Amino acid sequence: MEGKLAAHILNELAEADGLPKHQIERLKEHTTTLERIVDGLGLCLSEEGDLLSQWRAYANDGRGVSIGFSKQYFEELSKIQ
Repeated sequence: MEGKLAAHILNELAEADGLPKHQIERLKEHTTTLERIVDGLGLCLSEEGDLLSQWRAYANDGRGVSIGFSKQYFEELSKIQ
């Protein structure tokens, strides 16, 4: 369901941002295609780097992958215009 929710929100944001109708329709086509061909889409973020509950719920009971992000990097990146 996470993938469907993400696609729905992405489409709503595109409409709210005033994207031209033809671009919104194309975006909907792409997200629908992804929903059909990908078994599931999910992303879980937490402030803690290594939570057992996240591993169990989102990483196939610990057999997944954990990726760390630098908060400082994204803060600096957001300042670039």
